[in-house]
Amino acid sequence: MSMKTDKIDALAKTAGRIGDDAGVSLAAAAWRRLRRNPVFITGAVIISAFVVLAATRSAATCCPASWSGRSRRCWSVCSPR
Repeated sequence: MSMKTDKIDALAKTAGRIGDDAGVSLAAAAWRRLRRNPVFITGAVIISAFVVLAATRSAATCCPASWSGRSRRCWSVCSPR
């Protein structure tokens, strides 16, 4: 037999077997692959930092009702539109 047919026969024997990931959902397998990707981790950290900064910045600029002598900027940020 030639080497090519040996490779094909070996692949045919393993074609019907279930791998190590049996019973794992598609989402779980994708999450496992993403966690091992350093680009994903770096991007997730950067995006998380932007979300936290945006949330804390908007909370800090909104003026509480107890302030007296509000500035024009305070009214423009906190007033409903």
